[in-house]
Amino acid sequence: MRRLALGLATIAVVGGWLVLRREAPPGGSPAPIARPDTDASPTAPARVSTRTDAPAGDAAPGRRPRSLRGTTVDGALPVDAGGHLVVGPDVRRFFDYFLALTGEEPLPRIRDRLVRAIGARLHPPADREAEELLDRYLAYRDRARDLTADGPLAARLEAIRALRRETLGVTAVVQLFADEDARDDATVLAHATAEDPSLTPEERAARLAALEEALPDEVRAATLPLRLGQEEAALAAQGGSPDELRALRERMVGPDATARLEALDRERAAWQARLDAYRAARAAIDDDASRTPAEREAAIVTLRAERFAPEERRRVEALDRVDVAGRSSPP
Repeated sequence: MRRLALGLATIAVVGGWLVLRREAPPGGSPAPIARPDTDASPTAPARVSTRTDAPAGDAAPGRRPRSLRGTTVDGALPVDAGGHLVVGPDVRRFFDYFLALTGEEPLPRIRDRLVRAIGARLHPPADREAEELLDRYLAYRDRARDLTADGPLAARLEAIRALRRETLGVTAVVQLFADEDARDDATVLAHATAEDPSLTPEERAARLAALEEALPDEVRAATLPLRLGQEEAALAAQGGSPDELRALRERMVGPDATARLEALDRERAAWQARLDAYRAARAAIDDDASRTPAEREAAIVTLRAERFAPEERRRVEALDRVDVAGRSSPP
């Protein structure tokens, strides 16, 4: 049963990869750009090359947006020997790096940043091809927001794929989304397996385990913290010892990561002990009827300053507000 729960949890995480995700797909041989009305099979690209005089960051004027500072541009804009853009997952990641600014900046400004970044990296005709693909990709994202999230997973997935084909073209969809589509197909199969009433719990768990093992490495890596947390919770519920916990962690994440997790456990325990001691002292101040409300508040502020560093105080103040709200809420 525990294995079944882990498989179901993995499905839930993998389901989060659906529709407009930013991931780092495994490498592969990308293919040349295809126009929306082109359905021909892509040809193998020649040796990939890019401009070497492109700046490390985006080429838009002024300071970089706050959310992009301290980061490097993800993805790439490769071209073939004929100077044409080579479309693949790297191009999509390049677009998505700048589109992560959505909400921080208006879309026209984000597009302007992307166009400038494209121009700084590509010569004709690849720069024009990249800009045309960008506009189709933006149209796809805009229309995808109107798709309903209701209905069966397979139907929602087909709706988003139909929209991709309509706005990007069949060949470009394969070039940009092939790895994602393979993962999504596995997710649909996993959902169907989990809901199949003809399977016994043991058969369902075995099939889900096989599907999990077949997932791409980066997907299974993304689910590892969740699976480890569930295994730890199950072990704790069975009264597992510290030695058993260490063995579990070493088996799932290795000795180095286990040492880091144990250090983190010690840090968390030390923090909790400090927080518990502070809360006891604060409760004594709150219960001191000899002080006025203003005096009690001043004493609590002094207590925080004595017990915690400045960066910790903000966290403690937030926890205090949660405690006060919890006490004042009706049962």
